[in-house]
Amino acid sequence: MGNFIRSFFGFKGRLNRKKYFIRQVCLTLFVFLLLVMFAAIFHPDMLNLGPAIGMKSPVTGAMTALVFAFLFFAASLSLDVRRLHDMDMSGSWLFIF
Repeated sequence: MGNFIRSFFGFKGRLNRKKYFIRQVCLTLFVFLLLVMFAAIFHPDMLNLGPAIGMKSPVTGAMTALVFAFLFFAASLSLDVRRLHDMDMSGSWLFIF
């Protein structure tokens, strides 16, 4: 499990094109599934699932979405920095672009 977490959240090392692409696609699919899950839980009317599984607290939904958005941002930043390392560039190039 530690290797899996390091592969998405570690900032050291290099990441070739194939691994970068595969991890970005997996990350994007995971975020898409989370969005569908949030829609089902916090807005059940959108998916016509009925009110039985919906939560009525917008604060809970917003806080949960904020946590997942931060995790997605950190994982994406990590992948981008390691891809830059593979191209013999510093991770600080991300701040320029």
